[in-house]
Amino acid sequence: KEILNLNQSISWMTEDTLGFLWIVTIMGRLVRYNMAQATATEFVASPKDPASWSGKPVNWLSVDSKGRLWFATSDGLERLDPPANGFTQITEKDGLLSNNVRGVAEDDHGFLWVSTTKGISRFDPETGRFKHYDASYGLEPAADVLMGGVVKASNGEMLFGGATGVTVFHPDSIRDNRFI
Repeated sequence: KEILNLNQSISWMTEDTLGFLWIVTIMGRLVRYNMAQATATEFVASPKDPASWSGKPVNWLSVDSKGRLWFATSDGLERLDPPANGFTQITEKDGLLSNNVRGVAEDDHGFLWVSTTKGISRFDPETGRFKHYDASYGLEPAADVLMGGVVKASNGEMLFGGATGVTVFHPDSIRDNRFI
């Protein structure tokens, strides 16, 4: 049975920790659907309000262990802390490696691993700090990660699909490069 007609193709759906279904269309519409009450709330972009939904098409949608929603877009990373309705934009100005974010996955320590067209970064959502990883850490030189190509495996390993294959590592095995 059809529960909601958006008249647009859906690009991503996920259920959050509160039981809401989040739906994003290919044209950037964002809808929160309350399955228990069969009601929908649409979030509308407002260029004059920096805390509003951007309305950008979403490359990836993820929910972290604290119930925050993370939207990977071609204009940066967006965060929503339910049940609040305010969005936070995270861009290159904040330390993001590239505004063209392809995917986001949380590791066992609460860090987000963010794939972009320029490489992979570890993001600490509590401090707002990034750590970027490149070939000096053993990543393949072709850093462009394909859309939808990131997942945390059950053993804690992070898997990133790229143009030439899959890069796999365990976050606990990465050591800082202390040599310039």
